[in-house]
Amino acid sequence: MIADDKKHVMVLSTGRTGTKYLYDFLRYQGLLSYHEELYGNIEPSKYAEASNLISNNWYKNIFGNDDICMNIVDDYVNNLSNIIGRKNLFQSFYSGSPKHSVKAKLLLFKKYLKYPYALSNKIVIDCNNGNSPLFSKIFEACKSIGIKNYFIILYRNPIKMIHSIYRVESLSDFSDRPSEFKENQKGFIAAACIWKNFYNMFLDKLNDSSDIKCLLLNIENLNNDYSTILPLFDFLNVKFNENMWKKRYKEIYLKRKFRNGKGSNPIKRFVEGSPSDIINSDLYLDKSFYFSKKEVDQILPIINDTAKKMKIDLNKSSEEYFDFHINRKNKIGFK
Repeated sequence: MIADDKKHVMVLSTGRTGTKYLYDFLRYQGLLSYHEELYGNIEPSKYAEASNLISNNWYKNIFGNDDICMNIVDDYVNNLSNIIGRKNLFQSFYSGSPKHSVKAKLLLFKKYLKYPYALSNKIVIDCNNGNSPLFSKIFEACKSIGIKNYFIILYRNPIKMIHSIYRVESLSDFSDRPSEFKENQKGFIAAACIWKNFYNMFLDKLNDSSDIKCLLLNIENLNNDYSTILPLFDFLNVKFNENMWKKRYKEIYLKRKFRNGKGSNPIKRFVEGSPSDIINSDLYLDKSFYFSKKEVDQILPIINDTAKKMKIDLNKSSEEYFDFHINRKNKIGFK
């Protein structure tokens, strides 16, 4: 049973953390979760610009300029209110914006038709890391209209995450990221700085508000026994469907442990939802690559303080990273 309160849950992450994995996991629990389609009527590119502005202002300790992003926040919250206010059946197959084209509406319908019927639209979960920097502004806007906000800081092994950010985004010099977060660095050092600054920003802004409800969640725990999943459902105050989890785990996650690419057809990607985007996305693009011991030793001092705040054991993370790439990845179904 789902609580009666209107809730909005934002997943905060750098990306490359398994947000699509989490979205898929929650949809199969009958929860109204979204991945990268929960916007309003303003173009997603404008959301990205606002997110980067807020992030750069935070890094430079500039206050006040964030207010120019309020039109984006208002657009998002209006769409969220539209979702919560509509009939439940309708909202199982649509993401709210009345200005979506007919084609976009049909694509959304096809995408969500594969999932179980959402039990309620009183709780809406946004797994879009691109909107993460907007979270504190969205929190204030939601509070003013009676929607409660919950925040999940999503992470996994930070060396895997930095690996993924570096391999996928370094060729474009991380052009989609807040420019200040790179700290004028290049390559994997820039990727490590990006990881550090995103999580520092989340923790800093969350600490500013005593009434914000927040959960640190290691995505890799969701692929273990269900007892490691229960804290998430306790946090959301919803019932965990163990049978549904076992069924989905057997059908998809047990068979597909690795991200095998996004494909070349964007419409097909959008409709199918790419369930093979599992937590080991550090193999994406190049299955043979992994950081050297020397490179990891350069990364660790950059992220050490942030990892401590998140209670991440970096020695364990390093050991797991090398064990996975040297000993395990070619023995568990990946070729």
